[in-house]
Amino acid sequence: MAKDDAANGAGWVSDPADHLRVGEGFDLAEFDRAATPGWEAGKTAGKAFLKERGDLLSEMQERLFAQARSGSEKSVLLVVQGLDTAGKGGIIRHVAGMMDPQGLAIRNFGVPTEEERSHHYLWRIRNALPAPGQIGIFDRSHYEDVLVVRVDELADVDWDERFAEILEFEKEVMAAGTTIV
Repeated sequence: MAKDDAANGAGWVSDPADHLRVGEGFDLAEFDRAATPGWEAGKTAGKAFLKERGDLLSEMQERLFAQARSGSEKSVLLVVQGLDTAGKGGIIRHVAGMMDPQGLAIRNFGVPTEEERSHHYLWRIRNALPAPGQIGIFDRSHYEDVLVVRVDELADVDWDERFAEILEFEKEVMAAGTTIV
């Protein structure tokens, strides 16, 4: 495979989402953490692919910012959810490191502060959403309120209602112009 082919994504055997999406029967204990699911072009080609995509990502970020200067309400929110030591910080460094930091709004959601606990659980999330023209990155997110809160029994809530509320919140955010990834 030629270097240019890999840089253009030819190292993927099919859509990466097909390989990276967790489905029915997924067992984390059986997952090979050194694997590169769906990528067969090797590390050197992967670095070339990452560089080229980084250049494209930077250009797209600039366009997003320019659109906002012309009145667009569009923004992007990248939600990185995972356990401690799952690699969230590394993902954020690799992706965000390819963009202009002035156009980024990176927010970590740890244990809620006293002020945050005095409000609805989505209050702190809503306050951290990216402004038009920005790319927001959440290190953890509102999903904590159906994961950690549920597992550690930190709240007595109707979980079906909470899931529905989060879905409705995300629909509102997307309708306001934010693309959630």
